[in-house]
Amino acid sequence: MVALKECREYLFYRRPDCVPPASSDGSVMESKSDTTRSSAISIRGIPERLTFDKIINHETCPPCTTLDFYYYLNYKVHCAENLQFYLWLRDYTHRYNSPALLKKTAEQPVWTAALQDDALQKFQRDTTKKTPMSATVRQVFKGTMFSNDFKPRERGNPNAPPPTGTITASTLIGAGAIAPWEVLESKGEEDGSQSNGDPVNTEDRKAAISRVAYEKHGLHYPFFQNREYFRPELETIITTYIAENSPRQLNLSAAERYAVLSALQTTASPSAFQFVSQSVESSLRIQHHPNFILDAICNGNRPRVIFARGLGAALIVLGLVIAMVLSMSAAPRRWRWFCMLLWVLGISTSVAAWKGMCVVLHGLHHRHVRPWEMFQTASNSVNSPNTSSSPDTELCRPSDDPLNPRSTSRNDATTQYWTERYARRNIVRKIFDREVWIQEPALRQVQDQIFIQALLFAVLGSAAITCVWVFAVPKGGLF
Repeated sequence: MVALKECREYLFYRRPDCVPPASSDGSVMESKSDTTRSSAISIRGIPERLTFDKIINHETCPPCTTLDFYYYLNYKVHCAENLQFYLWLRDYTHRYNSPALLKKTAEQPVWTAALQDDALQKFQRDTTKKTPMSATVRQVFKGTMFSNDFKPRERGNPNAPPPTGTITASTLIGAGAIAPWEVLESKGEEDGSQSNGDPVNTEDRKAAISRVAYEKHGLHYPFFQNREYFRPELETIITTYIAENSPRQLNLSAAERYAVLSALQTTASPSAFQFVSQSVESSLRIQHHPNFILDAICNGNRPRVIFARGLGAALIVLGLVIAMVLSMSAAPRRWRWFCMLLWVLGISTSVAAWKGMCVVLHGLHHRHVRPWEMFQTASNSVNSPNTSSSPDTELCRPSDDPLNPRSTSRNDATTQYWTERYARRNIVRKIFDREVWIQEPALRQVQDQIFIQALLFAVLGSAAITCVWVFAVPKGGLF
């Protein structure tokens, strides 16, 4: 029974479905309700060893490690901040619940679903009201029809002078029309400090940016009473993930950002991020994880896969040409059986390439090195901890750890350091790029299943075509 079950898994295996991105207007509660409905689709085709939890817990080998997952999100999907926030929140929850902080965490209330609903309802009420004019806007529109105190002219006096109210540069500059974070950046440049867009390093600037984020949403900046121990880390998270234009800004709606800031006014408990984490985790589990496994199954780059498709098609056409020549000649029919070999090779190569695999690389259990792994300089790189010391499997990794929960550096999503160099490589070098051995056994097993399916389909299809040419097509006897 076990052998029959394994045979059925090999014959009827299906790769994970490519999950499209969710709608941008979906809320956290909608993503929570869709988790159960979509989990059955996303888990299909993923072995037990390559589940999301196994990858996150560092229980897999290259090319399916947590760092490989980060590279995929950063360079292909451009949303690595979801994984980084998820890892930080998991680390923060573990430290928050540790016995060493029991006295500090006992005073922190829990942010419940009822409080979350109240915050969202308050945000809806505030947005529906007419937004009052600020002092700068009132000064600009004073005396005009856009002012709150505007009174229409009497109909009987059409020659009345128009309302006075001019907009001058001194009015705007005198009102201080400069964003607070622009003031911080200009001060940092004057002081000679770092202001390259990365998260701020001083506590004062973190507090100032956090205050701007609160005031922009009409909230009062919390005094962190009984929470001084958590204040530096909470301000770092606000300036890194929550505030607008932050280096790792999460894709949050205005209502979700308002609810998170409201929760952090009350508590430092991880429950303040509970509803945002549900959206982030749902995106990682349901969409990005299956797509990452689907991308890892492809052992060749795009030029190699296209080359494999062309080679398979050429073998099929060559088999047809030879079969036609033998049919028109006076050669015995048994010679036509040799065309089956070309058709088996061509069809199996084409089917495997259609699923993103190169049969030559699969025969060696190799894969092409990713471009971002290839063009890291040795002086600025370190080897992956999950990579063996063999020269054939040694890959370059960045020296800074982007998966460190305490890291706040901006993600290098521009990819300029490798895209330009990779684009200058000719097509032949791309087809025969550097190869490394696939260390993850579960991934090799998945590729074996795909190859066996392609080979079985090729044998059956070639046998049917060959039988038609041998028994149904008559001799031409032309030469």
